[in-house]
Amino acid sequence: HDLKLHFPSGPYISLSRNNAMREALRWGADWLFFWDDDTQIKDGGFFNVMKDTAYRYDAAIVGLAYRLGISDEIIFNVADKGIHYRELPTEPKEVDALGTGCMLINMAWIRANWPKPPYFNVINNEIDATPEDWGFCSEVKKRGGKVVLEPRIKTVHWKIVGLTF
Repeated sequence: HDLKLHFPSGPYISLSRNNAMREALRWGADWLFFWDDDTQIKDGGFFNVMKDTAYRYDAAIVGLAYRLGISDEIIFNVADKGIHYRELPTEPKEVDALGTGCMLINMAWIRANWPKPPYFNVINNEIDATPEDWGFCSEVKKRGGKVVLEPRIKTVHWKIVGLTF
């Protein structure tokens, strides 16, 4: 019931995310929640719902969906076996990757399975780049962790791309 907030700063998003992970480990945090500053969460009890979903699905990560605009197309920031979602499931679902826009990380899982940084890296193969959040999810899955989408919690993404409901 104690909530400690620490906002590390750095010139690169991966550096800030890695610093947040290190600080959460140093403080002995149970959970780390990444929440983009342009995203509004509509449900007041969202944190407990996400935490309950993490326990129920034995998940290392639980994330919320929000829309991303790619050209004239709207997709959600979640992928499963290379398929991008255009419509969300109605119940929590294990997926391959989520964005960190609204992501809850089980720090007990991190301590047991991935105790040393780096956690987030942009992977550039000279053709394209894999964002740090998708690379993080991929590494969690390689280490046996589950990545779960919690689609029942509504968000508003305040950039030009619009709403998730």
